[in-house]
Amino acid sequence: MSIKVEINENSDNTDQDAASEESGGPWQRALNKMKCTLSDDRWAPLHPGIEKLAPVRQVLETAGARARVSDGDSFQGVAFGFPDLSRPSSKVLLVQDHSEISVTALHRFPHPAGIISQGTVLPCGLKTREADTLSLDRYGRHTPNGGRLLAVDHDALYLLRDDSVWRWDGRAEHKEGSTNQLLASLILRWSQR
Repeated sequence: MSIKVEINENSDNTDQDAASEESGGPWQRALNKMKCTLSDDRWAPLHPGIEKLAPVRQVLETAGARARVSDGDSFQGVAFGFPDLSRPSSKVLLVQDHSEISVTALHRFPHPAGIISQGTVLPCGLKTREADTLSLDRYGRHTPNGGRLLAVDHDALYLLRDDSVWRWDGRAEHKEGSTNQLLASLILRWSQR
């Protein structure tokens, strides 16, 4: 079985391009924007870093479907569908093929949500960049104490500073714990809503 997300290559017809990008659920539109397709592969490999994180691995193993994601030229990662990869309303997580763990909640498109590694580009167009710049764009305020941008969700930025994760919501910072704890809690949250 092969699952394919259609991509409209006809650049002369902008109405068709817009309709193609708007069809399907948010996760399908995100894949279209990334110009990626799914190929059915139940046993697509997990990222080596995730293999070592039992709580994260357990959540991903409950996915009803798993498929390789490719842009046609190269393997990009693995999509995990909750409950599957056929319904427009499915919750879909893309674990990208980077040296660091990188996870994108495709079903949150066009709003950015993901664990960001260097070089990650979320399908909403958000690229890895300085946390302070993103904070200014989103909240109109600087991050109070700096840090490397680790994750983005609808209501907060997560920053790594001094081996601790800090949640910044534009008003206050809150200590969240370790990167592994954050990864587990965000992946669990995104697989459910």
